[in-house]
Amino acid sequence: MDKMIKQLLYESFDRELNEREKIILDFALIDSEKLQREKENLMLMRNKLNDQVEPGFSGSFVNKVMSQVQKLAKQEENYEFFENVYLLFRPVAIAATVLIIAFVSLNFLKSEKISLEDAIAVPDVTISDAYDPITDFSLE
Repeated sequence: MDKMIKQLLYESFDRELNEREKIILDFALIDSEKLQREKENLMLMRNKLNDQVEPGFSGSFVNKVMSQVQKLAKQEENYEFFENVYLLFRPVAIAATVLIIAFVSLNFLKSEKISLEDAIAVPDVTISDAYDPITDFSLE
């Protein structure tokens, strides 16, 4: 019975009770101080909630959102530019790779041995070939 009375109390705030329900609730309120305190607490809580200002958007919210959308649109334009550069660079990179492979293959075919120097057509250079202290420090 106690749960039914509490349910009637809660419903009395949200809808109009019929005559029978009103009588039952009134007698229960007269009979129980605990139920009266419950009703007072519910009324206080509902009043506090009604007095609160509803959260909303400020006037500049629309401007902030639109500026973010415009920034994203500009970033999309930049992505399109880099995508076009990538699409143009891809055939150039493939052609360069083919030329490098052809050049290395040609150098291998011309040489009699397989080595890194032969592959890139650069002779083996020693330190004495690259730097001769006698000729570099001679006085004229």
